[in-house]
Amino acid sequence: MAKSTNFDTLLIYQWNSDNSLKSKLQDDHINLKEFGPMVHDALIKIKNEINSSLPFDMPVVRKSASPVCSQR
Repeated sequence: MAKSTNFDTLLIYQWNSDNSLKSKLQDDHINLKEFGPMVHDALIKIKNEINSSLPFDMPVVRKSASPVCSQR
């Protein structure tokens, strides 16, 4: 079966400040059609549906007047 072009892998490095040996690189397979065009949309989806322990600061992301990163 051919791989759908709607899916992609987002690699996220999760730093553990208490123990750097526990830091990890995780890969999440997500459907690109299930969220908005911004990277923070993908992070919100992953945090809400895949990995609730994913830390990121939402207020800082929302304060940005122009997109820093976007998906193509």
